[in-house]
Amino acid sequence: LVIDRLLEKQRKSIEQIGLPMWRGKETFKDVKGIEEVKKFLHLVFKGRSAPNVIVFMDETDKQLAGAQGGDASGVTQEMNGMMLSWMADNDIPGLNMVGFPGCSKSYITKAAGGEFDAPVVILNISNLKGMYVGQSTQRLDNALKAILAMGRPIVMATCNKMANMSAEWLSRFQLGIWFFDLFDKEERNAVWQYYFDKYKLDQRTIPPDEGWTPREIMSC
Repeated sequence: LVIDRLLEKQRKSIEQIGLPMWRGKETFKDVKGIEEVKKFLHLVFKGRSAPNVIVFMDETDKQLAGAQGGDASGVTQEMNGMMLSWMADNDIPGLNMVGFPGCSKSYITKAAGGEFDAPVVILNISNLKGMYVGQSTQRLDNALKAILAMGRPIVMATCNKMANMSAEWLSRFQLGIWFFDLFDKEERNAVWQYYFDKYKLDQRTIPPDEGWTPREIMSC
């Protein structure tokens, strides 16, 4: 109970500087399919210099839109540069996940927190931007320092459009760029079975689901 209270105090302190934390209890048992990704993450989190803090950056192609010259204020470019330097200077590993929406890119990141007992910090650069000159970069600097104070981080990012990402940004993801494809029939059946059991459904008729994602199966 004491440890739980200390962890909750830490979460609240982190959230006060603009870093929400995921509080779900998912583990890899809740993620069906993408077995190779799960195997790889087990190697990463059980290996040498294993990370113990997950930095989750969702839809980075939207977060960093304007980093290649589209932001006339220069704020996005400067914040992008800060992220690049932070990852390089502190030898922070990164995993970049691309592919179809709804194919568990975000879900595997959240589940990794429960699987490896690691806090999941949600970093959204857009949410850290302020209205005054210098405010945005100061907020990001505070956030990055806070993350380092928590432990050894790993950045797990999702992206829908690779064309929007700079070569410098992609090069920081030393753990590779992983493509999340549509699920095959066997994988979709596993997802159906999971939600049938989770919601205690008696009727278990599967509709024509070719091309369906896990998100669409869950909604159904």
